[in-house]
Amino acid sequence: MKSIKTAVALLTASTISVGAYADEVSINELEAVANAPTSRLVTADANLNVNISSRENADGDYKGRLDTGDSNVTITLNPTSMISAWLQIQLSEVLRNDGASEVATAELEDRIRKFGITLRPFGEGKIAIIAGYGPVAWAMQNNENPDYANSKFFQLSRKERVYGLTVVVPASQIANLLQIEASIFENKEGSFDMGDFKGMSVRLTKQIGEKLKLVGSYLHEANETGDDTNDFQVGAIYEAGKMVLYGQAFFTNTAADEIDVAAQAGATYDISSMVGRSAEDVKLVLEVGHVDSEADGVNT
Repeated sequence: MKSIKTAVALLTASTISVGAYADEVSINELEAVANAPTSRLVTADANLNVNISSRENADGDYKGRLDTGDSNVTITLNPTSMISAWLQIQLSEVLRNDGASEVATAELEDRIRKFGITLRPFGEGKIAIIAGYGPVAWAMQNNENPDYANSKFFQLSRKERVYGLTVVVPASQIANLLQIEASIFENKEGSFDMGDFKGMSVRLTKQIGEKLKLVGSYLHEANETGDDTNDFQVGAIYEAGKMVLYGQAFFTNTAADEIDVAAQAGATYDISSMVGRSAEDVKLVLEVGHVDSEADGVNT
């Protein structure tokens, strides 16, 4: 089992959250797919989350919410070290919202989050080619917030559930300068029907010393109406012993030259030894965020 996480959070209309949890965090989902272990023919990983929160509704009242966050099961087939096939099924459910019970209504198409193959033509740890239905190279997939699946930045930092092709070039293959990931993808997000391949993205990751990692990415997309959108992201992660500082900013330029801006920053502190769970990763988390949209007048 990959990880089990339980989160308890108090969330209002703002994007400030505080919590404590134990989890295994992946900043880059595509990198994890490219470098997944291939020693076993078949592997199954489960990521299980339970989120209990109290949220402010439109009437200004706080109501309880219970959901399973970003829970999923991933099955991987490794016929050789050069080829892997994978399927991820999402188990996310809202069991209670606004103080009332919810009934699960998700269809199979909504349950399947990604499937595809990874090719390693030059061996493990080298250039990888990822093809299928899933995420593309974009931003930092930051899971530090205990209730991250319900965060505004969950969608901002992900472009997924599209058919695409990604090439991952590790820094070790280009004199340890930086890691490069480049994707092309179609424009029918969330549908098994394939759209037009009018999207492309690039993500650059630079490790500076042992503590600092810089990430920058660009994403271009043309939707079915022909409108172009250009997204830019810059971010950093700094590890200082038990404390980790992280942050990223997003800039979107639409066809109408309207600019949306969003920023996210956070800090974690490892308290595993304090709570007697030295074998696990238990952290205190503080995260803040801001979204400013000229396109729709949103400023939160």
